[in-house]
Amino acid sequence: MELWNGESFHVPVLTENVRQYRSQLLFYGLYHRMNTATNLLAGLEAHRPRV
Repeated sequence: MELWNGESFHVPVLTENVRQYRSQLLFYGLYHRMNTATNLLAGLEAHRPRV
């Protein structure tokens, strides 16, 4: 959503970068401070940012 201005993307979205975009969205959703899930899968908890 950071790339969307309401009508179009304000930077070119390249198809070769789709995997990176999806990865960033997954990371954001999993580790956002408002995510109230306390028990993540075993391999994911190690990557949770420490604040």
